[in-house]
Amino acid sequence: MSGGSRSKMPIALVVGTDHAFQRHQDRSEENEAIRNAFEVFLRAAIQARVVDAIAEEAGDDREVWEHLRAQDAVISEEWRGLFAGIEIVGGPQPPIARSLAAAGDIAYRDVRAVGGETMTIEERDEAMARATAEHFRGAESLLVIVGDDHREEVARILGEKYGWKTESKRFP
Repeated sequence: MSGGSRSKMPIALVVGTDHAFQRHQDRSEENEAIRNAFEVFLRAAIQARVVDAIAEEAGDDREVWEHLRAQDAVISEEWRGLFAGIEIVGGPQPPIARSLAAAGDIAYRDVRAVGGETMTIEERDEAMARATAEHFRGAESLLVIVGDDHREEVARILGEKYGWKTESKRFP
């Protein structure tokens, strides 16, 4: 542990969500309503838990946006009408949690596994938990945001392997 005199381990709320809700990446009214609720949820968690650090499986803003644009580009013209109103936004967007961290002077770290596309889910879970534990071992109260498929396992690893107290919650 950093700081030497600390005897308490960090407390982490591990939140699992759909990656589509982590940033304002498309023009879907339904998704925007969920994102706005997600932001309200995050603000409340940050305040109630006096969060001093946020770890998030987010990825590079430009890479995420380019991936979304590539997915959008393969939609044929005959199907395009079905996707009207949910087009991808015109440029890279930061994760909501990173924006809140910056505004609140809260430490933030993207813990998305490097090379994750070639890893198993279990390997990604371990990599994200390890990155979180290594980077924020001196924190007291953390918010950890991951895709919901990773939520329970990342919480378990942080608890069992690193001795952190964890709580796990799905959003929405």
